[in-house]
Amino acid sequence: MNEKYMFTTIFRSVYIKKNIERKNNNFIKIKNKDVLEEILYNYVIKSIGYCSDYSKYYDEIGLLFENIITNIPYVYSFENLVDEINKYVEKYIKKLNEKKYTSLFIQAMTQQYSSDHIKAVVINNKNTYVIGKKSRLEEEEMPKIVIRDIDELENILEKLVATYNMSSHVYGNLLRTDEDDDIVLFFSWIIKNATTEDLSDIGKYLNKYISYVQDDTFEDFKYPNYLGNFFNDELWAKISSSDVAYETPYYFVFMLRNNHLILPYVRYGIDNGKEKTANILAIQTPNAYNPKNDELNKYIKENLPKSKNFRNYNPSHLISFTLFIGILLSKGIKQITIADYLPFRYQRFILENRKSVDELEDYQKRLTNKEIFTYMRLMEFTDGLEIINYPENNTPFILKIKDDIHFENEFLENLLNLGKSFKDKEEKKL
Repeated sequence: MNEKYMFTTIFRSVYIKKNIERKNNNFIKIKNKDVLEEILYNYVIKSIGYCSDYSKYYDEIGLLFENIITNIPYVYSFENLVDEINKYVEKYIKKLNEKKYTSLFIQAMTQQYSSDHIKAVVINNKNTYVIGKKSRLEEEEMPKIVIRDIDELENILEKLVATYNMSSHVYGNLLRTDEDDDIVLFFSWIIKNATTEDLSDIGKYLNKYISYVQDDTFEDFKYPNYLGNFFNDELWAKISSSDVAYETPYYFVFMLRNNHLILPYVRYGIDNGKEKTANILAIQTPNAYNPKNDELNKYIKENLPKSKNFRNYNPSHLISFTLFIGILLSKGIKQITIADYLPFRYQRFILENRKSVDELEDYQKRLTNKEIFTYMRLMEFTDGLEIINYPENNTPFILKIKDDIHFENEFLENLLNLGKSFKDKEEKKL
């Protein structure tokens, strides 16, 4: 089928459908098809690019044409219809082309969804833009990206790029040049750290990420701080910078000096919103193996009685999490948000490991449950952690730290005190 003829046919069917939805029975007779075909052809090419067989993307093209009909007034003649379509297409394309970072961001986002069998589309209603794809049978369903205000987005993206470039502690940021490809790659990595809730308002998420980079709450941990004695060793803590490919710009490192042991990292971001909040995106065990790790794990298990409720959890993660709670309290931060699902990061896991959708779901469920069980296991020892929100319906796990938090378990209580009283200790250099 001729591509231009196919586009006009799709447009006609969408136009009729929309008029029926509006309960409008006055239909315009399309007179000069060549004019309409040319306009629609250029719009499709600009929106989803060239491809060898557009019949694969019938639904996506239909959504693009819904954009036009949704955003133009009702008209009573073919000439006016062509004129309004021209205005919309010119305005739509001009709006994106004039906004350098917005255009590159949308390019990066559509690449996240697109494959050989499906194309991402951008749906817009006035200033609200939604990037996503039509669900297909046997295709994993990815949440859509919602831009609440396309005009505001450019300023946010410009600030994000400038913030990353100016940060003296965040390196490997992929912005060594002003090349478009570098910026597209940068945006692609940033979005991989977004939760489903973040994607529902991408401007809000990007502002939060800027807050992560700019935050100086733990400025005094740029260099190692001595916390005290643990496992018959000196326990030190510091923050390190992450490459943009990782979950957060910074992470906490807890070290046992004499045994050369690194405890699990806490990858965090501080959101300086209405209430200062520590967002934990991951607690991760370092890859480097140390024979002392086995002794440490045995030591932890000896000091933590078995749980009847939670067996599948990470004992060593409890150590870093408890220390981190203490440090947060010393800074007056009493709210913790824990990310439970990063859809684009897990999608990358599928592609790199050639896993099926079912395998991904099983992997994600096991990983998420294990982390949540780790936090819930800690709560068995204290009533000083209050659940504000349990992760369901794409909302995060939110905990409130009470002022008078303490642990019934002496082992954990000592760790909490090591974290929150580091300022009272005599200064010691590593």
